[in-house]
Amino acid sequence: MNSWGAELHKELRPPSESDIIIRKGSDPCVDCYSAFWDNGDCTQSSLFVDLLKLGVTDVYCCGLAFDVCVKHTALDAASQGFRTHVIVDACRGVTPEGIAKTKEDFAKNGIKLLQSKEVADAIRDKPQK
Repeated sequence: MNSWGAELHKELRPPSESDIIIRKGSDPCVDCYSAFWDNGDCTQSSLFVDLLKLGVTDVYCCGLAFDVCVKHTALDAASQGFRTHVIVDACRGVTPEGIAKTKEDFAKNGIKLLQSKEVADAIRDKPQK
């Protein structure tokens, strides 16, 4: 953490004052799949409190891996009461079996699956608080 290897690539847009950067996986002894909690739910990141302060109601997840980090982050977001969406074509999974099981878990927890082309409409049409 705080090393050149943890920096954002120079070609990525630098964070603005309103961007939130959540650092996870900083304890080499504890895995951390979710952006909200480490594995074992021992240490919580600031993400939940940051989102509440901003009045966020909907969380959109994407990234690697669909059936690991995206899964744990989306399930944690849903369990915290956020309307949760996963942008499927902006994710990649580890195994076909893991992807299928993750989709089942998402359906059981009310997590919506979207394609990237549907995100703007979903944000525009979202229910109010």
